[in-house]
Amino acid sequence: HSPEVKEKLEQLGIPVIVERSSYESHPLGRLEWIKFYGLLMNKEAEASSYFAKQEEQVKQVIRQEPTGKSVVFFAINGSGTVTVRKAGDYVAKMIALAGGEYVFDTLTGEDALSTMNITMESFYAQAKDADELADNIVAPYAPYSMLEQCQKKEIFYELCEKHGVPYPHTFTFTAQMLNAQGEAPAEVLDQIDFPYPMILKPSDGIMWWQHEFEGQKKAYEIADRAELEQVIRDSYASGYTDDLILQDRVPGNDEYMRVLTSYSDCNGKVRMMCLGHVLLEEHQPHGVGNHACIITEPNDELMGGVRKLLEDLNFVGYSNFDVKYDERDGSFKFFDFNTRQGRSNYYVTNSGFNVAKYVVDEYVYNRPFEPEFVTAQDEALWMVVPMGVVDKYVKDSELRAKVHRLAKEGKGADPSFMKGDFVFNRWLRMWHTKLRHFKLFKTYYK
Repeated sequence: HSPEVKEKLEQLGIPVIVERSSYESHPLGRLEWIKFYGLLMNKEAEASSYFAKQEEQVKQVIRQEPTGKSVVFFAINGSGTVTVRKAGDYVAKMIALAGGEYVFDTLTGEDALSTMNITMESFYAQAKDADELADNIVAPYAPYSMLEQCQKKEIFYELCEKHGVPYPHTFTFTAQMLNAQGEAPAEVLDQIDFPYPMILKPSDGIMWWQHEFEGQKKAYEIADRAELEQVIRDSYASGYTDDLILQDRVPGNDEYMRVLTSYSDCNGKVRMMCLGHVLLEEHQPHGVGNHACIITEPNDELMGGVRKLLEDLNFVGYSNFDVKYDERDGSFKFFDFNTRQGRSNYYVTNSGFNVAKYVVDEYVYNRPFEPEFVTAQDEALWMVVPMGVVDKYVKDSELRAKVHRLAKEGKGADPSFMKGDFVFNRWLRMWHTKLRHFKLFKTYYK
């Protein structure tokens, strides 16, 4: 529907008709475009007959009693977010015509697109209200109540405390602590016993992004008392009501970060663990903490504590942890418990672990795990930034050399450019995204 393309085709003497069935918001409106094609192909009678038959079938469905069942319709995209249809889309209307209730029936947007991307956590929060899946569908996850609890940061830190897993010194600020003016009282902030700069992040990431405000970030590095007061004030003024997590800032750049991914079977036994050494993360406001370069490396002691935590919880499915090495005491501090794979999860696949195979072997074929437990021991490289970004922003010369060596040995992977995915326009878009990291790191990586 690009006017420039249409104009160019017409300049070349090629007749153009703009087909606008995708603009129809009603399912029958879309279907009725078959009459247009019938006219083009001199098949008007056949097209009208086909439309009439389909229309009658729809009317028969409409005459039935509504099922009252809640329905989700979604796709998981390459960035790790979930694509859902807006409330006014024809798919939502098809569900309503069939007697169902679309879970995202209040989801709207200012643009003209019929779809919208939401975080995996937001999807979980709303999709849990859908009716149960059919008997032949298996969801290889823990109960939603467990997923919800584990994702709340203050509850995760309680679990860490119980199982001896290190985490940063933390202070939880609640909405109940605000004074009548919606501000943080001095006597409350005086209780914080770690220095600036400190880290601030929301306990409930789902609610956080549902209440946008100017300057909002995924996580903040708070420089001083004035900034802390301002962020707390803006957060709760936006409508956010859950807790804010304040933490001692663990010193060190991106190269101190680690990422740990695990798979737990339906009985809560951990079967696979893969630890990655993060060399670079993204730093733009909505992408803070997203991994950009990872080298797989083993650390059995670190993984052992998490394995015990997961098995004591009887956790099921994939889990993902953000970790940072604290040179002050030589420990690895755990930041987050994500009850899913991470967006950078291809680092696991590139390390030799096919994440889909674990689920299929267990739930489809009922095959035993051989070996019963495995950890990634061999080095592998995952990166989505140009090598020039690595050379400029990875400070440790030995790590830079390791990146070059693994790439030269053919042990590197960029999931944006995989065999079988080549479409020229996509290829151009992916290269634009990749090269854009030069500007993003120059602007935001301090």
